[in-house]
Amino acid sequence: MADGGAAERFNGEFVDAYGLDGVSWEVLQEVTRRTPSFHSWQDPRRLVHRQDAAAYVGEVGKISSARR
Repeated sequence: MADGGAAERFNGEFVDAYGLDGVSWEVLQEVTRRTPSFHSWQDPRRLVHRQDAAAYVGEVGKISSARR
């Protein structure tokens, strides 16, 4: 998945482009074709800052192992 091979093989995307307005074609391809989705109780919208997609690091209020 990370190298884009799965998206190419199945001619598909893993994540909706919703919320990715203003990002470059490369960022759009990385998020939609090489990034796994995540579950959310609300609409899973990717956030953008300075024309780059934000990374999902965990739920708000929880301490992730990467930040300990």
